[in-house]
Amino acid sequence: MQLEHRISLAGELFRQARRSRREHAPAKDGRRRILVIRLDRIGDFALYLPFAAALRRAFPPESCHITLLGNTLWMPLARRMLDFDRFIELDPQRFLSDAVLRRTLLDEVAAMRCDLLLQPRFHRELLLEDLIAMAAAAPESLAFSGTTRHIRKRRLLRPWNRPYGRLLDAAPLHDAHELVKNRCFLDSAAPGGEPVPNPWRKRPPLPAALAGLAGCTVILPGGGTPGLSWPAAGFGALAAQASRRGLPVAVAGTKAERETADAVIAAARIPAANLAGELDIEAFAALIANASLVIGNDTGGIHIAALAGVPSLVISGQGQPGIFHPYPQGGAGIPGIRLPVQAALPPLPCAGCYWECRYRNTPREYCCLRRLPVETAAAGLEKLIAAMEKRPS
Repeated sequence: MQLEHRISLAGELFRQARRSRREHAPAKDGRRRILVIRLDRIGDFALYLPFAAALRRAFPPESCHITLLGNTLWMPLARRMLDFDRFIELDPQRFLSDAVLRRTLLDEVAAMRCDLLLQPRFHRELLLEDLIAMAAAAPESLAFSGTTRHIRKRRLLRPWNRPYGRLLDAAPLHDAHELVKNRCFLDSAAPGGEPVPNPWRKRPPLPAALAGLAGCTVILPGGGTPGLSWPAAGFGALAAQASRRGLPVAVAGTKAERETADAVIAAARIPAANLAGELDIEAFAALIANASLVIGNDTGGIHIAALAGVPSLVISGQGQPGIFHPYPQGGAGIPGIRLPVQAALPPLPCAGCYWECRYRNTPREYCCLRRLPVETAAAGLEKLIAAMEKRPS
């Protein structure tokens, strides 16, 4: 981080710390003002969406005004699927690098004078959510207590914990599935066992240009992080296997994953649509939710499929065992969820590295994922297809 950037952030921290001591004024319309901050990725949002919808039930519009401050990546989905009062989108990387944008956003948050701040992200980012929480200076606020994965010395977390009136103990949930963490946070924010709806059950409609792909098999060969994906040849073999069901095949992902998608189609030796880089987030979610089968790495698309009730096979490594896969039995009480079938190697001694691979820059890098035999994944897909034929989706 450049010196000028560090000085700018330090000044912002001092400014927000002083702001947090101001007096709080009630809203003119008498409604409780609630700010929810969630700035992580598409998969995290997909898993949080049912719990966000439950917040609306717990804090009805007649008495509460809810603002969601969320990531630009998935905000169009949030606007479509959540009945909140206001949406503010933010690019986290721009917030960190652009001092003008950062100050503008923090001033806007401060002007809200919110009564309750909710920060449900388990692994807090100190210069994102916590800095914004300082600006909000809400008289009531809730967050997780922070994790030693980010700061090993607990005493260094104390200044960052000050904006939060209540902190949920993160230690017992460190290795829990993301759905379980979301359920725990909801129960603390809205005590009383609020039932969790599932907005993903109302599947987003396919755009007219994609109508011919309704019920197709979707392949997701990207991994989000360079190198963190199963080889394209393996996905090609699974695409060919799935195509025997007689349904069209589409390969999806980001623009950066287009060459990988081409390699999958070449390896499969079947006609398939390469949609990598062609879809916005709404069209991508609609493609997944209206598919008959989804196969991919551990990415957001797999979570959308699971929550939309679409059968899926996830090629899973062991960097974060239990946090995203396997899903908890019962799907944390979310109606209509269909648990992904997991294809993975037996547990390795290095499991739980949080993708800080001990073999980085060697031929064994991410071996827990990249060395999964095609035969293992193919056997998992065969079982999944057999189950689908017994229980039509």
